[in-house]
Amino acid sequence: MAGNFTRALSPPHPRRSWSILLPPSLDFAATLLPPVSSAPPRYTEPAPPPPPPTGGAATTRSLAAPRWADLTSDLLRDISSRLHDAADFARFHAVCEPWRNSLPSPTTTTFFPCLVAPHDDFSGLKLIRCPFSNASYRAPAPVRFGKRGWVARTDGTAAWFFPDLPEPRLVDPLTGSAAPMPFFLDNGGAMENYSRGSMYDDGTTFLHYFTLGRTLVFKAAILFPGDTVWRFVEGTVNYWNPIKHYLAAYHEGKILLYMEIDTYHTYHSLALLDTDTGASVVERVERNEAWSMPDGEVITYWHESTHVLESRGELLRVSVLARRDGNLKGQGAAGHARALAVSVHALEGVEEADTADGSVTQVMKWTSRDGRSLADRVLFLGFPTSFSVEAARFHGAEDDVIGGCAYFFHSWSVGHGPAKSPCRLFRYSLVDRKAKYMEHLPPEWSGLKERCVWLLPQPEIAPLEVIRERLEAADVDFPIKRSTIHTEGRPQHSEPSFRVLVVVRNLPPSADSSRVSRFFDKHGKVVAVEVTAPGTARVTMLTRNEPDDAEAALDGLVMDGFALVVKRPRRKQRGRGNTIG
Repeated sequence: MAGNFTRALSPPHPRRSWSILLPPSLDFAATLLPPVSSAPPRYTEPAPPPPPPTGGAATTRSLAAPRWADLTSDLLRDISSRLHDAADFARFHAVCEPWRNSLPSPTTTTFFPCLVAPHDDFSGLKLIRCPFSNASYRAPAPVRFGKRGWVARTDGTAAWFFPDLPEPRLVDPLTGSAAPMPFFLDNGGAMENYSRGSMYDDGTTFLHYFTLGRTLVFKAAILFPGDTVWRFVEGTVNYWNPIKHYLAAYHEGKILLYMEIDTYHTYHSLALLDTDTGASVVERVERNEAWSMPDGEVITYWHESTHVLESRGELLRVSVLARRDGNLKGQGAAGHARALAVSVHALEGVEEADTADGSVTQVMKWTSRDGRSLADRVLFLGFPTSFSVEAARFHGAEDDVIGGCAYFFHSWSVGHGPAKSPCRLFRYSLVDRKAKYMEHLPPEWSGLKERCVWLLPQPEIAPLEVIRERLEAADVDFPIKRSTIHTEGRPQHSEPSFRVLVVVRNLPPSADSSRVSRFFDKHGKVVAVEVTAPGTARVTMLTRNEPDDAEAALDGLVMDGFALVVKRPRRKQRGRGNTIG
């Protein structure tokens, strides 16, 4: 069967585009915008203005209508490069053909990462959330997906899963497009059902899963570029204490296994396996270091999750940590953030001297990275893969996606079981070593780590005839239902329900009440804004977060490069009465 596999039907293109955002007509903006009219305005050449009345001044009606299509190409490209929300990008190029044709090819725009929730068994819809633009989208799920095997590109631009079908194939959860894969011989369906995988820049596909029993059994399947059969690798790890976290990655021709090997996460094990024999090339056990705070205080942490990713040719191990001396149960968002930290290590060859004979050998070891060395990168930690993006690629959106930061998820609250815990999104500054609460995700992301799928959308602006041909060809090769993405109205669970008054300080000097209102309207519904002094304003807004969590979400937001200080007025005792300070 594997001999019939044709490489022409390769896995989806590494830079998979969201062409589903652009159906073959200029009416596509209606699928992204709330329905205001049946179609967006199409560009038509404006009629020449009527001549001014004889003997009189020109009236307002005699002025020529704005010629949007006459904007210079350089200006259009500059505007387009600053649109980092995929929906805004599509809307911009839907206005008229001159704007559509102004896009440089290929586009260098990097869009805000989005989150994709698993298939909703009841509504038949999937939810897409962009926390950086505070927008959600829903679309019919083309194929049911959820807990089966996932494969994701290591740069975050695409993800696929194995559907419940007799023949293995990878399906895009957003569009339903599919590509056949070689059969897994003598596999029993385990690789399709349980594996997690990555597709690397050179086209190598790496799948793996673990079975935990008396020993930890590791199985992997690798498909190299040009191959038509999988290469299988299997290994067994004997351990002397419970293993909490374990993961695998493919790097420079070797398979890396990483394991936390005791209950308190004091030690970790590193193993490098040969891809041909599965034999261990390097194996060592190391102690996890204590965490030293800037003031010299030494704190020990629980390892909450560990992620391995590639960045500029390096293999990085990024760990989300929680203070051992803190209790996250029942903590508000601000307290939750204070208890969290992120550490980064790089896999490097280090020279070590043998104590017996003094000889020096090079060994592979995790070495700690200073957060300042990552100030020009942004890390997105999720599942099934994590990735790094150059901060400069978010040009024009530096206030929304901040360089030197890691974005990750954490969930815990009193009264919820682990599988039902609400999920919170945090941003951790690797430079300042502080975590900030960003938002409380909708229930679709509650509990399970499998629900934290980051994707970098790749909208495609192409000639209409090209899109038509592509869609028709795809329907012939893979006749799977395709979906249309709609902007989601405010669902019941996210209706603003708390009225919050905050005092905002450190505003940009040019910020007036109108600009402040527009800025905070992305994070709730602004009721009133009063600029009380230069750089200071009082903002009243409705939010779905409880007041303490709303303050934590707003505090530290960046506006025109200024980090805002946002606090709620505190009640002060004055004699027998209470006043608001």
